[in-house]
Amino acid sequence: MRMYKVEGGVAHIGTDMLLELSPQQVAAREHLLEEVEGGYRAKAPIQFKSGEVIGIDCPPEHLPRPLAVNLVSEGDDVTVSRKPKNVGKRRS
Repeated sequence: MRMYKVEGGVAHIGTDMLLELSPQQVAAREHLLEEVEGGYRAKAPIQFKSGEVIGIDCPPEHLPRPLAVNLVSEGDDVTVSRKPKNVGKRRS
């Protein structure tokens, strides 16, 4: 499980990701979570605010871009955001 810190806004998590959460995070969202082997799955889309640390069973390179722009991989101190390769380049 990879740990990420939410930065620069709100992270919207869908129902397709396995999550590792703190007891406080689970308590605040227990009506939206289902406990499964290895962690939790959201029953409906949920949000995490800036500053929260969450575990997601997904490597940085496979995170959806709308989610990746608000996450920093813990331990790496590197923003996960991936920019398209042609950003800022003019076509000839």
